[in-house]
Amino acid sequence: MTDAEEAEVVAWLEGRAERRIETGCAWVFLAGDTAFKVKKRVDLGFLDYSTLERRFWALERELQFNRAAASDIYRAVRKITRAGDGRLELEGAGATVEYALEMRRFDEDAVLAARPWAIDGDLAEALGREVASVHARAELRAQGGGGKALKYTIDSNAKLLRELAPKLGRAPVEALIAATDAEYARREALLDARREAGFARQCHADLHLGNILLENGRPVLFDCIEFNDILSDIDIQYDLAFLLMDLDFRRRRDAAVRVLSAYLDEGLRHFDRRLLDGLCALPLMMAVRAGVRAHVQAHSGDLEAAGAYLEAGLRHLAPPPPRLTAVGGLSGSGKSTFARLIAPGLGASPGAVVLRT
Repeated sequence: MTDAEEAEVVAWLEGRAERRIETGCAWVFLAGDTAFKVKKRVDLGFLDYSTLERRFWALERELQFNRAAASDIYRAVRKITRAGDGRLELEGAGATVEYALEMRRFDEDAVLAARPWAIDGDLAEALGREVASVHARAELRAQGGGGKALKYTIDSNAKLLRELAPKLGRAPVEALIAATDAEYARREALLDARREAGFARQCHADLHLGNILLENGRPVLFDCIEFNDILSDIDIQYDLAFLLMDLDFRRRRDAAVRVLSAYLDEGLRHFDRRLLDGLCALPLMMAVRAGVRAHVQAHSGDLEAAGAYLEAGLRHLAPPPPRLTAVGGLSGSGKSTFARLIAPGLGASPGAVVLRT
């Protein structure tokens, strides 16, 4: 597909749409109750959409992977074809020029990134349980996860952050890299043990509030990573860590604690108690997620946010000493309410897990 053909497809879809949304590697065209997503013809190393065949492969995987949690949104991969008179058309009999993923359009204001304040206790509880259920249904990935998978992202972060050090400051960049490497060395054996225990699965891998929708009172996860198995075949807790880090960064640590507690309660219905062992590595995982956001924000031009993510990553890697706090009282006296109020201020990121007997 030539640049001229790509521009032609974009113009044709834009002419049929009310609005166009552009990201670094795709366009989304909104028309009525439908959205069409087209991959850009790019090769960024970690993703390759440079050929028609690669874009079709990616869209088919995006359809398949996202249907696990959002089957009502993802409809089908459609062909954009060339008619005999040279015009473009959808699903025509002519040669295929491009592929588009057809989706149901949803209310953009219902995405949780646009309303983090709306995550009350009940929604945080539902969100934690939904993520745990999705992880329980996810396919095992015996070759994914473990120390090697996390180290891939840690090393990638280090490379990209060092390239940005003239803008972000060399001292905070090197501090985060050193602290991350040191914590990784302490947790590598645990990460490998979790892979052997079956906690490496095909995950969403981009689980932040911008990819969670609230519809009919329930959270819907969408827009997972499909283009690189190294990034998506990961430890389920590392998948959860993105959501917890995002909530914490948005000053919703209270919601993060509630999500984590609900996730563990639901997760123990599907996994054995080794699920809890992973909590030792959660601050590391949240710091790695913060590092990813730091270089993403820097490359988008928001250096202030990038610096804030560097600071967040360092905070995650400097937790206070562990603490066990017991709350007692008569039935109905508010023990659970009080425990949830104090949990965000206790222990490592994102706060203390609330257990009930």
